[in-house]
Amino acid sequence: MPAGFDAVDAMDGLLIVRSAGGGAPDIPVKLRLREPDRFEGSVTLPVGEWILVAFPDRTGWSTSEVPAGYPDTVLLTVRESGPNLPAFVIPLIVVAAVLAALALLQRLRPRRQSPIGPFRS
Repeated sequence: MPAGFDAVDAMDGLLIVRSAGGGAPDIPVKLRLREPDRFEGSVTLPVGEWILVAFPDRTGWSTSEVPAGYPDTVLLTVRESGPNLPAFVIPLIVVAAVLAALALLQRLRPRRQSPIGPFRS
């Protein structure tokens, strides 16, 4: 359902990210208006476990429940990035896998026998 916040260009305070283990300050996620009733935001986090929290300041709310359609919290896991492979390596891996599959199929294919029977010496 559209939020109805067309009159603003950006919003602060609706989302934060906090360390799941504690001990680190909350990281605000700034939301920018991208199109009517659509806000987007991004954040870069270090490796670890994090929790995305919607509406972190619930002071004055009659209940601690977030409005319908919003997640209360979302667990995020940030891992080390893998090695960056040169662009030519991935096609080489695909070609090697195809050749290995063809070789395996060739070995598993039943052998045709001579129409006159097996040869004996």
